[in-house]
This record gives sequence, C-alpha cells and structure tokens, in this order.
Amino acid sequence: MRGYFDGEHRQALAEHATRLNRTGAAVYVILNPIDPQLLARYCNRVEIGASSTTTDAQITRRLWLLLDFDPTRPTDTSATDAQLGSAKAAARACWQALQAEGWPDPLATESGNGTHLLYPLDLPNDNESRDLIKGTLAGLAARFDTDQVKLDQSVFNAGRITKLYGTVATKGDHTPLAPWRLSRLVSTPERCAVVTVDQLRAWLPAKPAAQPASYPRGTGRAGGAFDLGDFLPRLGIAFEQDTHEGSERFKLAHCPFNPGTGRAFRSAASARRWPARMATAAASMPCTGSFGAKRPTPPWRPCGLTLPSANRLRSTLARGH
Repeated sequence: MRGYFDGEHRQALAEHATRLNRTGAAVYVILNPIDPQLLARYCNRVEIGASSTTTDAQITRRLWLLLDFDPTRPTDTSATDAQLGSAKAAARACWQALQAEGWPDPLATESGNGTHLLYPLDLPNDNESRDLIKGTLAGLAARFDTDQVKLDQSVFNAGRITKLYGTVATKGDHTPLAPWRLSRLVSTPERCAVVTVDQLRAWLPAKPAAQPASYPRGTGRAGGAFDLGDFLPRLGIAFEQDTHEGSERFKLAHCPFNPGTGRAFRSAASARRWPARMATAAASMPCTGSFGAKRPTPPWRPCGLTLPSANRLRSTLARGH
C-alpha cells in the first residue's frame, strides 16, 4: 500500500501510519521532496494494493544525506541490545570525526535496529549529486565500518525511503533477545546549516593510480625481458623510435638481414609485436633465409649480413641476450 500527503495533512499521515503499524506493518517515508503533482495519485490517503511508486527522477531536490549505521545480524531479525549499542558507538565516532572537520550537527535518530545521522544538504537532483553522495558514503564506510556495524552504502539514490520515526520497527518476530523497538528522534541540531560540496568531496575515495598498459614481451634469457631498443644498437642498426596505437614503434634504417633492402618492412616494427611483424613481412622481403626457420647456433655468418653486424649478433646470442 502507498499514499501521498501534503504538509497540511501531517496529522492524517500520522493517524494512517499508527493504524498500519499496529497491524505489524513497517511504515516508511521518502526523505526528499517530490513532484507535487504526485499527490493526485492518492491525495492525502493510503491506497491498499497501490502499484505506483515514486522514482528517483520525481525527486525535486536533495535535502538530506542519510548515514544509516546498521549492526551485522541474521536477515529478517531485529537487533539485540548489544548490536544496537555497537551501531550507536559507530555513529558517535563518525559524528565526532565529521564535527572536527567543520560539518554541522546532524539530526540523530534511532531506527529501532540501528542509528541514523541525517545531515542537511541543498543539492540538485542530478547525476553529479548522485555520484557525489555515493562516493561520500563509500569513503565514510571505508573509515567507520567494523565487523559488527556497516554503514549502508545503498542509500545514495534520491528517492530513498527510510523508517517513519515514531513508528515501531517490526522486523522478524518480537523476542526478548531481539525485540521490536520504537524508532525515534534522539537529538535535533541547534543551528540549521547544510553540508557543503567541498565537505562531501573530502570523503571521496582516492582514485587508484593509472596502471600502464601491459603487453607480453619476448624474453632474451630466463628471467629477463627482451628490450628491442637495447638490442638493435648492438647490431649496429640505426632506428627511429615513437609510439603508435599504444605500442612502441621502431623504424629501422635497413633490414636486419639484408642491408640492401632499405627500411625494414617499408614501415616499422612494434617492440611488443616483433615476432608477428616478422612473420607477416617474411613473404615479401628479399632477405636471405626464412623468418620461421629454426635459428642456427654459432659459429655462423648469415648471407647478406655485414661482418660487423654478424659479429655483434653472434656475440649477443652466445651470451644468451
């Protein structure tokens, strides 16, 4: 069931809520102001079996930040006294920390099973505000969550409902260990002030450092990475180096196997895709030998390779680089 009430009919809302609560039903309200036209759905009354709900887009402005400290316990049960005490302690620690940072005092309440701190806001209902509140909740949870108590991070949406204070929380069955309790206001702030955007942003989680793109690289020897920029000078091959499509690109002055062919592949070779580039170019290159053939071991002197380059290559292979 659902209903809509305007400010002139708070008493009617209280009477409906009391009657429903006496049947064991939990009663919830939306914190933020809604589109006034929605009153026409069920004008100052409750509709049994109503299907229409208020969406986030129908919230006109964000006026509250809800910090809901909920003790960890089995689902569909009320909190024990010890669990409720843990929630109060976590909320108190958060309140004191925020107060030290200049935040205004909140509206403090007990939900019946946990503790709520309601901080005044004045934000538009847009994606930026949603993300800001979501991030603030994540940052606060990282600081104040314990094994016994969690800050509810799911309450960032503009149309979030919360317990109607003054009604009884009726989760599960009433037992001496986990009793039903009256939700209530505990304290109201003496000074009406809103939390600023900068104060909210101060609690946003730090963004992880960007990780460089990782590409597989060939290895010259066990435990070592193959560095083409270091390898080419050993062969006496001049090159130009730049970047292309996220990879390092090496433009060779001549083919490493036949200096007479000019620039290798007529373009460039990627340091991280060197074997694939070699295989692609093999058919069109007038080089001696095959890229795919098994490499000979020293002593050797490939046809077409200058003697200085051959000596350097032989020395490099002998060292296992």
